Amino acid sequence: MSYVLWLQMLIADGVEDGSIFNHKSEPKKLVETAVAPWVGYNEEETMKAQILALSKVVFNRCSDIVRLLLEKA
Repeated sequence: MSYVLWLQMLIADGVEDGSIFNHKSEPKKLVETAVAPWVGYNEEETMKAQILALSKVVFNRCSDIVRLLLEKA
């Protein structure tokens, strides 16, 4: 479930029962369990390696951008 869809559902539920305006209400708990995106596919190990490699590339890019911004400050 995407974050936006989850947020829309949370707001809709809160508006329906009025709890969005009641600060004393208990937060709703998600029932779903987190599962890695490669679980259940035939080539789990290959997909896992590719996804983790991509994550590392994205992390390094973001780190480079932050470093450049801090150097300019």
